[in-house]
Amino acid sequence: MQIIQEQFLNEDDWMGSFRMRAKRSVTQPKMMKVKPITSSSYNLIDERLESPLGMVAKNLLRDLRNLKDKKGKDFKHWKQLIAEIREEGNKIKKQEKARRMVDKRMKMFLRTLEKEGVDHDTIKGMNLFGDENSDVQMDEIMKKAYEEEHKETEQDKLLRAPIDLVRQAVKISMMMSGKNVSDFDKKNFKMVSPRFLPVVPEEDDSDDVNLLSPSLFALHNDGSSVERETSLAGAMKIFGEKDNTALLDFIMEASGVTDALDNMKMAQMNSTGYLVMNNKQVDLIYGPSSPYYDPETYKRLSNVSEADVPLLLEEAVRGIATETMKFEATCRKDIVLAPLIFTPVVLDPTTTSQPIILSPLLFDPIILSPSVFGAVILSPFAFLPNILSPRVFGPLIVSPNIWSPLVLSPLALSPIILNPGVGNPLILSPLTLCPFILSPAALNPLILSPFVLNPFIGIPHTLSPIVLSPFVLSPVIYSPPYYSAFFMSPHALSPSIESHGQHFISILSPTWLS
Repeated sequence: MQIIQEQFLNEDDWMGSFRMRAKRSVTQPKMMKVKPITSSSYNLIDERLESPLGMVAKNLLRDLRNLKDKKGKDFKHWKQLIAEIREEGNKIKKQEKARRMVDKRMKMFLRTLEKEGVDHDTIKGMNLFGDENSDVQMDEIMKKAYEEEHKETEQDKLLRAPIDLVRQAVKISMMMSGKNVSDFDKKNFKMVSPRFLPVVPEEDDSDDVNLLSPSLFALHNDGSSVERETSLAGAMKIFGEKDNTALLDFIMEASGVTDALDNMKMAQMNSTGYLVMNNKQVDLIYGPSSPYYDPETYKRLSNVSEADVPLLLEEAVRGIATETMKFEATCRKDIVLAPLIFTPVVLDPTTTSQPIILSPLLFDPIILSPSVFGAVILSPFAFLPNILSPRVFGPLIVSPNIWSPLVLSPLALSPIILNPGVGNPLILSPLTLCPFILSPAALNPLILSPFVLNPFIGIPHTLSPIVLSPFVLSPVIYSPPYYSAFFMSPHALSPSIESHGQHFISILSPTWLS
């Protein structure tokens, strides 16, 4: 019996030069028609969208930083932390290596002198260090060399015997397995000492012998095969890049890696006596917006890497010692006997930070120009508004002033002494440690300007209310008010002593311990 197989052709089938059209079959399934969805706008799915785990890690990190009082400090991600720790570790290793090399050479030098028959007095007379303290330093070095040479005692040998036994057993095992055991006794030996959560990769050091001492759950993706395969950074990639970063940032903060880095830098500063500034700190101290702006210094420090700073310091010290480099200290010139009229000071902290002495000022608004150490002495001024210009260490002494308001300009450590004023309101300008002494005032209201540790001594004042300005530890002594008021200005620890004026009103201004 001949079986005829029916062939269903598709519309795209060809037989020879003819395109064949298949007959539709009732039994063939019908294709589903997909209806397109039309919309005026579409929202694409973000592949970096945070998961609940990432959000939890970020919130935990924020709470932990608040608990450690790091809310306003700069935050460093885990990759930056690891890079900085690796750099600090390399610097410490180089310093230790250099110190060991110097100690080793000094011991060899002393042993050579002893072999040549040079006695102690002759060595002291050589003046190796070239200064008057050489005898003391030579005694210390020889004492140290002697202690190092005779350091080990019989008790130390007994305590070291079990360790030597283990080392010899491992050495025999390595010899039987065909491994190289040359200089084995001089190598560091690690046995069953794994590293957990390392922040830097383990170095491939030929002076170390590791036995069952792997690095596990590393916080990076570098290192040997075992260290890299078991790293947390690689395992957490399944959560996505954003969640992975959030989790590792939290782990770094919780494990104290950030604090360890700060402690390393602090220890380095205590050891060397200086700390190398980063670009942000250089810009803050010597940049254009700093009162100590120095274009030459700013350019020089901006082009110097951190590794070059010790070499430059050494060259500078040698140059000063050999008198090939001139050392001179320069200071900014004060403004003395130089009146300023119709000279606006805008975005110029350098000018406002210079002391002004015997130089009257008229119609010189100061805007966006902070001042540090900018004292004003014997320099009356008028129509000199200060706007967004904080002042620190800027006393005003014997400088009468009129119509010179302070707006959004906090003052700190700037006493006002023998400085009468008229029409000088303080608006949104907090004050700290700015005592007013023997400076009568009129039409000088304080509005939304809280202050602390601001005593008023010998300040008779009129039409100078304190409005919405709480204050603490600011006693009023021999300062009677006339036609003045406290309005919604609570104050504490601020007694009024011998300051009975007239027509004074206090509204919604409770006092505590005053």
